Amino acid sequence: MCAATSAGYPRRGSPCGSPGARVAAGMLPLSCRGRTLESKMPFRRKIAQKEVSPESLWAEVERKSSSAPSRLNGLLFSSGLGTAMSIVERAFGAPLRPDGTQIVTAEALTKDLLADLFERRSCALHIPGYCSKEVAANLSSWIMEKSNLENWKVNVFRDGTPERADSDVSYGIGIPFGHAVKSRADFVRYFNEAAPLSREIRAAAQGLAPLDRLRLDLDEAWPAGARVARYKGLRRGLGLARVMTPGGLFEGIAKTEGMVHVDTLPLQTRGAGRFSANVYLNVPEVGGELAVYNVSPKSMEVLRNFSLMKHLMNFDPDAQELIRSRLPPPLMIKPQVGDLILIDTSRPHAVRGFTEGYRATIQCWIDYQAENGLALYS
Repeated sequence: MCAATSAGYPRRGSPCGSPGARVAAGMLPLSCRGRTLESKMPFRRKIAQKEVSPESLWAEVERKSSSAPSRLNGLLFSSGLGTAMSIVERAFGAPLRPDGTQIVTAEALTKDLLADLFERRSCALHIPGYCSKEVAANLSSWIMEKSNLENWKVNVFRDGTPERADSDVSYGIGIPFGHAVKSRADFVRYFNEAAPLSREIRAAAQGLAPLDRLRLDLDEAWPAGARVARYKGLRRGLGLARVMTPGGLFEGIAKTEGMVHVDTLPLQTRGAGRFSANVYLNVPEVGGELAVYNVSPKSMEVLRNFSLMKHLMNFDPDAQELIRSRLPPPLMIKPQVGDLILIDTSRPHAVRGFTEGYRATIQCWIDYQAENGLALYS
């Protein structure tokens, strides 16, 4: 018989029989109380000890700078593999055929429409008038006045070696996450500015900010919900301005018909993907259409069109004629101010050129994994 029982303390199961109740009533010896309270609080202690900061994560980012995706790209763009695959392509290659999917235009985001997009049963989702013209004008003016626009540089590969090259898009009011991981200063700035920048966007909108509405609508429409993504516990940014001007367009066919490219590997898989959402704040009167190619290559088609896949991922202005010769005619959307357009970033797409005005959107990525909530970030 233990000391507590022999002293006449209540047994387990009596109203005062739980350890917590006996500690609160002063009915356990001091030597027992400390152990009981200690065992009740391990989760709280663990949370208190775990602190994450951008500075503490930067070393990990540097270590992973040569991780598997980078090595994969190096392999894909190596001259040796390219030579081998060119033999396969010459023997078996054929232009990609349209997969029958269409651009869907709707009044609101719904679970079924989102599921069709995420599972590649449609190739784009267009919601006209998603944002009021007043809010769009407020944000467009604020972006052009506030931002020191910088070119949205992209990775290109020369014989397997990555280089940074200009794109036809500039960005402002924030830093793309892909740029932030290139330097310690930008990495720290990205996370330190994430929440303050969201508040600035809300103030500049002078109404419901478009990406706030998008996050709320997705959270209500998608069964598993939607949230702002986190990186190792740190909240990512949500809201990035994308601006295109005639002076930033490439020469050749890309200047008129746009730079056809993909943002993620063009291998269609079910149950996962990265999608982009753009709300249009300003558009040129003529030109600026979004071209989306309704192709969804399977594994063998990717191999038979290896050079096409390389050029699509390499943001290559010199390969635009070749790219178009291997793709079907695109589906076109002429965005208007206030429109929301969601696309699958692994499908080839381009923005047609224009000679006057500018094109401004506020943008975010949407990461989708079946059974999980949607994760939004810029």
